[in-house]
Order: sequence, then structure tokens, then C-alpha cells
Amino acid sequence: MTNFLYRQPDLIFIHIHKTGGTSIRAALRNRQDWAGGYIPHDWPKVRSLAVTRNPVSRFLSTINMFRFGRTDIEGYYATGQLPDLTAEQALDVLEDPAIPFDRRVSNELANLKHHLLPQTHPFNCIQHADTLLRFENLDEEFRKFCDELGMSIQLPHVGASRGEDRKLRQSDLTPRDLERIAHNYQRDFEQLGYAFPTDTVPEATEPVSEDPWPTLRFHLKGKTVAARDRLPDPNADLSRFLAETVTAGPGKTWAGRARDLTEHFNQLEPEFHGRPRLAHLLACVIVVLRRDMDDAAARKIFHRIVTEHGAALAGELNIRWLTSVCDTFMDVSDDAEVRATAMAGSLLANTVKLAESERRLFQPNLPGKPEIQFGRGGPLFDGMITFWVSNGDMIDNLLARCARTLDTGGIAAPFVAEIVAKLLEFNTVWRRMIERQDKPAPTAASEDMIREIAKLLGQRAP
Repeated sequence: MTNFLYRQPDLIFIHIHKTGGTSIRAALRNRQDWAGGYIPHDWPKVRSLAVTRNPVSRFLSTINMFRFGRTDIEGYYATGQLPDLTAEQALDVLEDPAIPFDRRVSNELANLKHHLLPQTHPFNCIQHADTLLRFENLDEEFRKFCDELGMSIQLPHVGASRGEDRKLRQSDLTPRDLERIAHNYQRDFEQLGYAFPTDTVPEATEPVSEDPWPTLRFHLKGKTVAARDRLPDPNADLSRFLAETVTAGPGKTWAGRARDLTEHFNQLEPEFHGRPRLAHLLACVIVVLRRDMDDAAARKIFHRIVTEHGAALAGELNIRWLTSVCDTFMDVSDDAEVRATAMAGSLLANTVKLAESERRLFQPNLPGKPEIQFGRGGPLFDGMITFWVSNGDMIDNLLARCARTLDTGGIAAPFVAEIVAKLLEFNTVWRRMIERQDKPAPTAASEDMIREIAKLLGQRAP
């Protein structure tokens, strides 16, 4: 939900929909900042206020607003967006996991669910309020609260729904409606001290835990959010991110750059479909560090991820992000050994990237393994000679040395080891040369063929 920071008096107002919050916002002055779905880390530690309401009354008020609109404003809420909405339909929306509540989607059903969300849901931030007032006695309780702060403020009455004579009331609800309300708002009734609307108390349900990364989804246009608040708390339980699976739907690698970090984070998400959320978080942390290498929160989260879960996470990353992890080690690690190990991984991956890029861009596309040899072995440059494809042991020796070195450990080792594994798995010069070994030597092209091919390619024959 939207939270507001006020000065004089110093106050954080946590606005929960349909609890009289519009009236309180109209009464308060000197608003300094606002944030959606979370409390920014750089806000001062001041008093915090929220208003609660009987869950049945609040549920009905939400339906009536979507049916008839509001009397005090123009625009979207001035008219009913869902004029035929019933209580049963509203409960269906609330219970449908496919409908988001956090503003990532902008349509009537998602907006309805946003308003219907239980008051005690962590997204509403009521857990951060040190003072709770009741809507049912708001005038008196707000006056007393203002007296404590030394303020004299008259509370206006705004935000009422239209259609007074046609409003849905509790007497219009069926026994089944009331059962579903009791179930969906069970924690509101229990924790906020309101009586259940049914004689039978519903069975206890698992509590909804606070979202460790609220700003990944909830972003309001026009609101500048500090990089520190784009990421989770640096002290958050990372095992929750490891256990969560990204379900954004598979997509291609996105190589763009969005100025807005939240947009950038969400553009990266399809690349991690089916993988742990922690892999996506690691990529997002790297994005922040590319823009500000000294970001303390990003550095701490990066260090915690690679230290606490690096071995488990390396296998979940593609070579693009494995290389980025190695690059980041070189940028931010204080350990020379870690930087050296990471440099080896980055050099290896990027050298193969350059070789394969040159092959794709400037050489003919030959499917499969090469069957014709167009050149001879011998010197390449500065004392380096060509690899002896049929009997050379360079690759075997190099892999053995890599294994011995990486087995010694270090937080960069799992990521470099995974780079080596992927270069052997996919169609790279490493894989092609290994497949070429222990096989008959390819047919050598004639001198005339080599000259003709070189002429076509605009090259000098060897």
C-alpha cells in the first residue's frame, strides 16, 4: 500500500484502502515523500499511524466503490468501473492467485484485488505501524492522536461512495459469502480484534510472510526510488530466494539497459524462468554494482550470495552471468586470490566469446564438425604453434590443471568451474577440438581449392 512521510508533525501514515485514509491525508500537511508497499530505509524513525476497519464493512465498501464510484474526485474512481460486481465475484478475484495485487498489472480486476487485500497482509505494511486507530471511531481517536502530537486538526469526511440507496450491505451477503470472508480475512478478524461474521471460526491458515523484495513489483510511475530500496534488505534470509522459483515465463536473453532499475530487473526476469529467485537477485545486484561499484547494500548482498550459496547457485547460471560474477569479483573483492581466480574465468569465457564471434561474423557457416582441413599446422605468432588436433594433449593438461586449482576452493571457484563445464558442453572451439581428437585426420584440401576459397573470402592463402 502507499505510505506517506510528513514533517511537522513528523509522521509516517500507512494508508490502507477504505479505512478513511483519504480523509487523514486531506487533514495532514507538509507531505515530504511517499512510497508504495514498503518503508524506505532512509526515512526517519518517527511515529507511524494506520487505521483499521471491520473486514466485512471494508469489503462491502470496496465493492460499492467499484460499482458506483466516489463522490469526491474526478477521473478513474468517479464512476463505477465494475457496475455489476457481486460479492461472490469479488471473493473469486481475491482468491485467484493468477490476478496480481501489487500494481504490476493495470486493469480493473487487479485494481480490485489491490483494494481487497487483507489489512494484515505484509504488503499493506500495517506491521510497521506503532499506532492503530479504528475507522468505527475515527473522529474521536484521530483527535486524541493529534492532541498527543500537539496538533489541532479537523478531520474532513471525503472518499464516500456514490449510490447510497443501492449499496450492497451485510444483509445482502449469503452464508457462503460470510464463510469465505471469514476465511480470507481470518487474520484481520483475529489480529485486529473484530468479531467473526459467522458462528464457526475458520481453521487456522498459514500466515503470509512479509515479501523480502517488495520493490521488485510495486513501482509507481513518477516515483524516484533509491537503488538501496530497489534491492532487498542486505540482512534478509537468502534461503527464501533460493527456495522460490521464478515463474515469469521463458524469454530470450535481454541485452538492453533501462534507466529505471525496477524496469531493468523485470526485463531480466524471463532469462531466469524456472530457476531460483536467488539467481535473478544476483543478476540484479550485479546491475546495481555496474552503475555504482561503491553501493554498500549491493556489495553486501553480492558477498552474502556468493559466500552462503555460491556452490549451489553456480549451476543455475548461464555463461553470461557466470562471466559477470567473475567480473564483479574483480571489481569488488578485497581478496587477491579471489580476484585472480575470477580473472581466469573471465579471460577464458571472453576469449572463447571473441573466437566464436569472429567465426560467426567473418567465416562461412559450416554445419557440424569440420571434415576438410584448409590449412597446415605450424607457427601462429610469437612462438605459439597450432594445436596438434589428432594427438595434442594441451586440452587434457589444461583441464587437469584447472581441476586441481579449482578444487582448492575459494568463493570464485564454483563459478569458474561452471564456465569450464559450459565451454565443454556447448558448440565451442574447445568442444569441437575434443570431438576432432581420436578420429581420422580430415581430408586435406588441395592447394588449388585453398587458393580459390581464399580468393572468395578475400584472404591470402596460407
